[in-house]
Amino acid sequence: MYAYPGKGDALAQIYAQTSRRALSDEEPGTVYYAICRDREDPLIFHFFEQYRDKAAFDTHNDQPIIESIFKDNLMKDCKAVFGKPLYGTPTPPAS
Repeated sequence: MYAYPGKGDALAQIYAQTSRRALSDEEPGTVYYAICRDREDPLIFHFFEQYRDKAAFDTHNDQPIIESIFKDNLMKDCKAVFGKPLYGTPTPPAS
């Protein structure tokens, strides 16, 4: 994902908040959630996310904090790619 020029730090602050939420009980459908900021180009962010199901993914993206990223025009060129695990079945988090 790419931030618009001059918007990288604002986007990083939002993703720091979403990371804490996704890894807490606030998002019980989240299995794995990590976001990294590129060391060479601070406008590039790399996402590695895993959700229990599509509904959990949609719930994550329907949060007001995520919607603010689009409303405030902070990012561009973001594409979600849904992969298949190389082995096994993802284990949902314990309830």
